[in-house]
Amino acid sequence: QCATIAQSNPQGICSFCCDTELCNRNCNIKSTMAPITPILLTAPIITQTIIQPTNIKYGDTVTIQCIATGNPKPTIDFM
Repeated sequence: QCATIAQSNPQGICSFCCDTELCNRNCNIKSTMAPITPILLTAPIITQTIIQPTNIKYGDTVTIQCIATGNPKPTIDFM
């Protein structure tokens, strides 16, 4: 692994390799990429449910809406 790091970072700390125990422990690649910010995952929370009309008879058309938040955005299925 040190050889791969040395090729990608010739001016860096690990520009040479050694073969004694733990001598390469401080080798690293200096990244030019911005650090990655972890995405906070949250459980779904139902914030509102809407059923219209509220007085239903057999055969009526009904609209059911469920509003939820979370990360990733929750998907909602009705059965």
